[in-house]
Amino acid sequence: MLNIATTNDAGTLKQVALLQEQEINRLRLRVREQERELLKLKGLTPSELQMRLEKIELELLARNKALFGTSTEKRPARGEESPKDKEPQTGHGPREQKQLELIEETHELKGKTCCESCNKPLCEWENQDDESEEITLVERRFVLVKHKRKKYRCECPKRITMAPVDPRLVPGGRYSTKFAVEVAGAKYLDHMPLERQVEIMAREGLATDSQTLWDQLWALSQKLMPTYEAVLKRVLAAPVIFADETTWNMLRMKKTDPKPPKHYAWAVASPDAVFMKIVGSRAGAVAEELIGTYSGTVMADGYDVYDARAAARKTGPPLRIAHCWAHVRRKFIECEPKFGPECAVIIELIRKLYAVERQLPSIFDPMTRATRTLLKKRQALRQRESKKIIADIEEWAKEAAAGCLPQSALRLAINYMNGQWKGLTLFLDDPNLPLDNNHAERALRALCVGRKNHYGSRSQRGLEVAAVFYTLLGTAKLAGVEPKSYVLEATRRALAGEPVLLPHEMNAAA
Repeated sequence: MLNIATTNDAGTLKQVALLQEQEINRLRLRVREQERELLKLKGLTPSELQMRLEKIELELLARNKALFGTSTEKRPARGEESPKDKEPQTGHGPREQKQLELIEETHELKGKTCCESCNKPLCEWENQDDESEEITLVERRFVLVKHKRKKYRCECPKRITMAPVDPRLVPGGRYSTKFAVEVAGAKYLDHMPLERQVEIMAREGLATDSQTLWDQLWALSQKLMPTYEAVLKRVLAAPVIFADETTWNMLRMKKTDPKPPKHYAWAVASPDAVFMKIVGSRAGAVAEELIGTYSGTVMADGYDVYDARAAARKTGPPLRIAHCWAHVRRKFIECEPKFGPECAVIIELIRKLYAVERQLPSIFDPMTRATRTLLKKRQALRQRESKKIIADIEEWAKEAAAGCLPQSALRLAINYMNGQWKGLTLFLDDPNLPLDNNHAERALRALCVGRKNHYGSRSQRGLEVAAVFYTLLGTAKLAGVEPKSYVLEATRRALAGEPVLLPHEMNAAA
């Protein structure tokens, strides 16, 4: 028989405690049934019977607490405060892995099956398994699939039918669509150059080269071109869009080739989609091509091509340009080392603007973004609190500008803010507008990280491929869809001749 007094094994003691608790619960129910029968025999009314039963239940709960409560017996003395609770444990603890496949492994005792103490045979303790979790890795592997299509014929010798197979990305090609999507995800999601992918694949048993991988990317991008163009239509359907641009490297094919002109990646984004285009120009014609006849508000930084587009639009749908408080703040941070006291005031005022915004859910929260109630609350809050802060900023700018030299860094920062004042204050009357253009900058982040890893593009086709995949993968992430799964499904539909699929439709179907 197990001697609890001499047992130190935590697992065994835990099982004993669980069995005891089960037995106590069984006895508690039994006592309650017997008490109910006894009270009925005494002729108590239903209300009196219920009161007596509740009293017994409280007594049983107190007894259970005494048995399974805290082990400490320390109590504060009279007049002393209770000891403070322990500080909460830092760290997040084990994370719940809902997306992982669950595989159960049962471990059985092998070899000696006799008790070490009495040498009697061991028997299995039913439903008392000890459970623990372990996260491990199942390595990916490349396989060569041989497709055999059965042929069928009838008595008529003119007709032969074959079993169908999924259409190939490249007719007659050896690589599957899933393989091409994996290559695209590795380069444009995980920023791995093709040569590095070739080395990794070689270690995993696949012999290939970077040109083969590039051919797969090109074929995949051509099938997805209608989807890529559909993303721009979705972006331009939003009441507020965000625009930004950054440099993109154009590489020389040979060292002796002349240096290519500087290229730029343009991005226009809505809260749930982003469209990118990489071209060799930063002129206003590109902005006009992207925005077109868009009617709404464009949030941008201080680049004047957007203001020029709005000013040039004499007829047609209205176009408003909002400007970014984050860019204004950066200007004052840059001159803070020389104008510390003055900049401290304006930076604090801008911080208060953001503090007001944090009182309500973010504009980019998909659960609350489109609710009318939230928009009304945001507009009322801005009129009540943000408007006063804007007035303080305007007053500070007048006093600070009068006390500094015309060409000083502080005066230039103030002039930058004053030059965009109309666009900076549009958010007071439009609750759909955030304070800054950080959404577009976040959308461009993946492209900037990729630019540092695989340096850029070598051809016009390379520019197109990069723009397509940064657009589709970035839009999938904004829509909350797994990017590679989305691209695979969108390609499958394109190969089957089905309508264009956007990631938001996958979300709706789920």
